[in-house]
Amino acid sequence: MSTRRALAVLLAVLGLGLTAAPANAQPTAPGYQVTGQPVDLGATIPTAPAIGPGRYTSTLPGSTAQGAPGATAYLRVDLADGERLHVAATTGVPADPDRGQSGLDLQLLTPSGDRCQGGASATADSDATAVTVTVAPDAASAAKQGCGAAGEVVVSVQRTGSRGTSTDLPLELLVRVQPPTVDQGLAAANAGDPVGPVVGGTVADVTGGAGFGAAPVLAPGVYADQLVVGQTRYYALAVDWGQRPAYLVQAGRALTGSQRLTVELRNPVLQAVPVQGSDRGTGALTGSGAVAVAPGNQAQGDSRISPLYTAGTYFLVVTLHGDESTAPVPLGVQVDAVGTAVAAPAVRVSGPPLAHAVPAAGRPGWTWPVVGVLAVAGLGLVVLSRRRRER
Repeated sequence: MSTRRALAVLLAVLGLGLTAAPANAQPTAPGYQVTGQPVDLGATIPTAPAIGPGRYTSTLPGSTAQGAPGATAYLRVDLADGERLHVAATTGVPADPDRGQSGLDLQLLTPSGDRCQGGASATADSDATAVTVTVAPDAASAAKQGCGAAGEVVVSVQRTGSRGTSTDLPLELLVRVQPPTVDQGLAAANAGDPVGPVVGGTVADVTGGAGFGAAPVLAPGVYADQLVVGQTRYYALAVDWGQRPAYLVQAGRALTGSQRLTVELRNPVLQAVPVQGSDRGTGALTGSGAVAVAPGNQAQGDSRISPLYTAGTYFLVVTLHGDESTAPVPLGVQVDAVGTAVAAPAVRVSGPPLAHAVPAAGRPGWTWPVVGVLAVAGLGLVVLSRRRRER
């Protein structure tokens, strides 16, 4: 199905398939929903707990002391020789009528506290509901800084900004481990033109999740949802080797005033994937990953290509921005994994499932085991619970 025809299908569906709330309704957007196994992070490096790959929840405490730095928490991960650690931290943005800044700073450290690399930080937009920061060492720089050898890596996460500093922040951590690279084939040389979804069919109702761990895994197809101003919906899509994640998102009525939609694409370790196409505006937003997923993309210098290096669960993050609170806005979401799947290469990233499967009624979907291999989806990404190494 062409992008033009797909858009026509969505517009027709949105005009008929959803019942809007009364015009005077002004619903409140919910915040970010953290999911994972609870863990008490350390306030210092010596008290940092040792954990393995998984999804975890914790808390970054607030402080009433004026001008005090944001709280920092620590954890430790044991790595074998040549393994690379991927960490993502996400927290909700505190409510603040003044819309001050809120962010996270994430660092990888040696057990003695030296930085393995520069780390990363992220600051939420003034009207964002959550902020996510990810970090993974480059193979060469990690070895140079002492974090490339076998042993412990310490992870520090600190809250930043002046927004809601006295409020405790729920924190979600995703920890994944990439084994030594065996096969770097299937690399794409250049970014391609954007592609749109090429699937049609019956429209299914869906309710997007309020966080990455709550995102429904959508089979390629056409879906109907709704958003209120200030709300973010999370959707997941299984993408195989040789395929490109693609989407078409459209509001079901004209947006008013400052209202606009934004779309963000993230890979299985929650790194942001730059979109080829449109990712913000008031009309139809159509975009895709720049190239097909391939392990060799990780070594590419082009930031549009390098995040597309592992098959697995990709995430679509859709937000309705604006200053005017109105009735819910009908939303059309069309997703697809474009391209023919190819044989799985040797590269794997270990860890637990990144999303639970809630396929829309009447659509084929994937069942993600709590522990095991995603063979049911034909994927090359192996998702394993990694036993903590005996010391």
